[in-house]
Amino acid sequence: MTAPKLELRSAYKRFGTNTIVHGLNLSVAVGETLCLIGESGCGKSVSMKLAAALLPPTSGEVLWDGERVDDLSAAEFRRRRMKFGYLFQGAALFDSMTVFENVAFGPRQLHAADGPALAALVAARIREVGLPEHVMHRKPAGLSGGQRKRVGLARALALDPDVMLYDEPTTGLDPVMSDVINELILRVAASRDDDPRPDRPPVTSIVVTHDMHTVRRVADRVVMLRPAPNLAPHESQVLFDGRVEDLFVSDDPAVGPFVRGEAGEKLRELAA
Repeated sequence: MTAPKLELRSAYKRFGTNTIVHGLNLSVAVGETLCLIGESGCGKSVSMKLAAALLPPTSGEVLWDGERVDDLSAAEFRRRRMKFGYLFQGAALFDSMTVFENVAFGPRQLHAADGPALAALVAARIREVGLPEHVMHRKPAGLSGGQRKRVGLARALALDPDVMLYDEPTTGLDPVMSDVINELILRVAASRDDDPRPDRPPVTSIVVTHDMHTVRRVADRVVMLRPAPNLAPHESQVLFDGRVEDLFVSDDPAVGPFVRGEAGEKLRELAA
């Protein structure tokens, strides 16, 4: 049986006295696209960062391919970390760099490519996210929101990752551009289906989102979290874990209204 690509076991994350992640057990299979949903402040982005070892847990375990991250040597940790790509919520491009320099940043830092090979790599990634090559000479300030998101994705893909992490990839975009990003997420997930190299694992993805259209379009599986401060010590933070089609017909009083965007119960909570 293949071990999960990413796994959290009884993971807690506290910032001071505030518990954000509460005893979370979460696994993502090799090649799976998992959408993490839930109301603002429920720990979605923090959970994803724990799974990627971008944040250390206060307690609990983080595993990659069945191995505890804290048991890896420093060299092995760095090697595996380089196979993660991250699309930040605001794209997080370097404002003083051109698009070319942003996309080339990772390969340059790792001496993975230089000269004509680097130029060809950057051009290929720019084309892959559906941008014209002439944008490579612009700086982020001269790009639209959708273009910045796609440049951020191109930068994440420049190191040919095995794992892709997307933090609110469609936030702030119009419906058409949101669907462009959704389509790119699907293409990245399918990008190795025809790869002849036997050692190339399929891309594993975590998508943190509030966008139910994104969930319908890209998810293989959905996990809905609830805020940790509302939980008793024995309660699970996971409200829902299952297939997309089951999410949208859930009769759970916390799940159904959230996915349908119904405000009634939340208004009652706020008024209490």
